[in-house]
Amino acid sequence: MDSVSSSPLRRMASQRIPTFSFSFPYSSLAHLPVTKREQLQQAVGIILSAISPAKPAMIMLFGSYARGDWLQTAEYESSFDLWLIMAKAPLVQKIARKTTLYNQLHREVETPVHVLVEDVQGIERRIGKGQWIYTDRLQESMVLYGSGADAFTHFSRLSFLQKQQQASQKKTQTSHRKQKASHRKQKAGADFRYWFAKANVYRVYAIMAFKQGDYNEAAFFLHQSVERFYATVLWVFGGYSSSSHDLQQLHQLVASIAPQFLRVFPQKLLAEKAMFEQLRQAYVEARYKPSFSMGRSTLEWLLARVHLLKQLTDEVCQARIARYC
Repeated sequence: MDSVSSSPLRRMASQRIPTFSFSFPYSSLAHLPVTKREQLQQAVGIILSAISPAKPAMIMLFGSYARGDWLQTAEYESSFDLWLIMAKAPLVQKIARKTTLYNQLHREVETPVHVLVEDVQGIERRIGKGQWIYTDRLQESMVLYGSGADAFTHFSRLSFLQKQQQASQKKTQTSHRKQKASHRKQKAGADFRYWFAKANVYRVYAIMAFKQGDYNEAAFFLHQSVERFYATVLWVFGGYSSSSHDLQQLHQLVASIAPQFLRVFPQKLLAEKAMFEQLRQAYVEARYKPSFSMGRSTLEWLLARVHLLKQLTDEVCQARIARYC
């Protein structure tokens, strides 16, 4: 298999990947504690074993652990954000639904692991549409496995993995960057105003339903509000939003961008995890399942968390928009 580093392989006894051999880029992850690097290696090994005989073009680390701003407290903890990039699209959905893989990662890797599965052509298509979260992610990411950069025409064209630029191009590139930043700021501002307003409307609906004692309707509106606050962050930071309605997936994506969002819905305690899971289920069950029931105390807790989410979304997004200049 192709390797991204000449560093010797450091196997862990618990890794259980006898059919794989790869070198791990310890030198590029020097900002991480040794235990985190070992856990990353363990996670990569589990993924390779679980999807065999398929081979990814690349496995990349993005998000807070790549940037160095991860959070780990008694209440919440950042996940390893792993970008599993396949050369062909047909395997993406199959791997994304592979619950045995995610269960194994949850059982065996001490740090939570979030896996985002996409294909080369899909990524290039989104780059072409101006969804800048992909260009930002490629620039911040660190390659953990594979040397599939050749598969990306945009990699060589836009120099995502090559940070050195020709001196003769600097003046033109500076002007181009300023134009892009100006456009990005205008678009991010417009996206923020639209999505933040939508999110807050649903939050107000939830409060009204709660006051009238219609708790199931309040739960649904709260789900919609959280989904749109998350969409606000994704649009401002990335120029796009996921089509998923799964709050856990959206929560992980937003936390990979700004780890402070982890404190909105802490899930270390079983009670907190259960309340968030009930909110997650409310998208369908609060509308279509008569047996669904959300209690007053749960709604009170969730309303307080969504108020915090509103404040944090406003603060983080406004700060980000101000940087686009």
